[in-house]
Amino acid sequence: AGDHQSDDDDDDEEEKEEEKKKEGTTTQKQQQKQQRRATFWRSVMTKTKCVVAAYQIINGMRETLPQVRFARLFDSTMRVLDVVAFDVIDIVSFDCVARLNYYERLVAQTLVFPLALVAVVLAATVFLTPQNRRFTVASYVLLAISYLLLPRCSSFAFQYFSCRTFDLGENRGNEKYLVVDSLLKCRGPRYRRWAPIAVLAIAIWPVGVPLLWTTILWNARRRINPAVVDGRVVRSPTRKKKEEEKNFDDDKDDDDDDVGKDAKA
Repeated sequence: AGDHQSDDDDDDEEEKEEEKKKEGTTTQKQQQKQQRRATFWRSVMTKTKCVVAAYQIINGMRETLPQVRFARLFDSTMRVLDVVAFDVIDIVSFDCVARLNYYERLVAQTLVFPLALVAVVLAATVFLTPQNRRFTVASYVLLAISYLLLPRCSSFAFQYFSCRTFDLGENRGNEKYLVVDSLLKCRGPRYRRWAPIAVLAIAIWPVGVPLLWTTILWNARRRINPAVVDGRVVRSPTRKKKEEEKNFDDDKDDDDDDVGKDAKA
């Protein structure tokens, strides 16, 4: 009877070990599947951002190079896809209510709309994302927004300095007007009054945003391109990991001090 009970116990242990192996194999397969899915979507997002940014740059050529006559097919295709250019004024179409000149569009396109979008993203992150993932999600979304808005906002800001000279006729000389808005002159108090806004938009978009990206990439350079020692990748610890290690060392030092005090006592 004892031998029979021992055999049953051995069988139970073997069954438990087999179940554990199956659970481990299933968990590993699920992790690999999730990793492949995450890699696929990262690849899709990267290619999508490249396509959208390239389109915005190409589409902006119609405004920055007004003297060039593009092919009719090219021009009509770009007009159909104007929604991807993130020109909020054209999408919302405020012209039905009131006509906005270039100066007002400059403020709305490069300052008001991005700030409103950032506020919406931060609010949505606070209310819809777990607390431990808020910073990661908000950072990723805001970087994606800056990537998508950069070409259009930069092009729109530089149009402040794009002028065209018109001949006003006999004895009237010439006059310069904005290419983007032929009702606005490129001189005078009104034109100079809006110069700080254009300079601010240029400082934020074509200058500030790339500097921000450069700073982020520089701080993460060792994780992006880790060192290789003896054929093995050596990754630098993250800031969170460093803080955890520092707290652990501090706690260990405190414990050692307590042990030393107890020993002296």
